[in-house]
Amino acid sequence: RVVVYGYLSDQELDALYARTRQVIAPLRFGAGVKGKILEAIQKNRPLVTTSIGMEGIPDADTVMHIADSVDEFAARVIAIQRGEPEALAKVEAYPAWLQANFGKEKAARIIREDFGPPGKTLPVNGQCEPLLQVAE
Repeated sequence: RVVVYGYLSDQELDALYARTRQVIAPLRFGAGVKGKILEAIQKNRPLVTTSIGMEGIPDADTVMHIADSVDEFAARVIAIQRGEPEALAKVEAYPAWLQANFGKEKAARIIREDFGPPGKTLPVNGQCEPLLQVAE
């Protein structure tokens, strides 16, 4: 059974995830990282998406099932629904994958690479002011 919902509050969405066996995201267009994809992983739900759904996501094939043909997509959905161990195994990688790719340490490293170390000063309107303070 498939139900399409409109707007949901955070509380309603959390309740829906709690009742959901898997997330299916047959995306056919879009660009960049899709919040709905990362949210499904954060909520610890097996995920089937397309190559469009995994765009911009590092090592996506380690944590999600990616299928672009109708038959392959359906087969992966059915395998998860049946509880086949190999279909569910990707969920075990979620915590480490999230931490490695989207954790605080990763974000802090990217900020340091892009803006320099905490307290670095750059000229802003002719004045040197701290650009960014990042808690260590």
